[in-house]
Amino acid sequence: MTECKRTLAAVFFTVGLAMFLKNWKPSDLPAWLTRDVYIERVQPALAQVAKTRIRAALGVSEPYSSAIQAGHVPHARHWQALAELVGVSPDGSRHQPE
Repeated sequence: MTECKRTLAAVFFTVGLAMFLKNWKPSDLPAWLTRDVYIERVQPALAQVAKTRIRAALGVSEPYSSAIQAGHVPHARHWQALAELVGVSPDGSRHQPE
């Protein structure tokens, strides 16, 4: 890929991310998925999930997926995808994700 194409791809990614973040609202999260639920139920289960699966589920970098796996609390826009990844559901149960 030429330098020009890489720069153009980076611009499109940045613009797309900015639009996504502008349009994301905390009310997009299910009411049951609070910070406490994330920390108590989702975060511990992520320690057993491969970084590649975290990265694929969120579309984030390898270093960021490593940080999440190690206990970093990501932006709330990622909580639902991570809860689904580890099989945490609103009724308090954990099921095996597909």
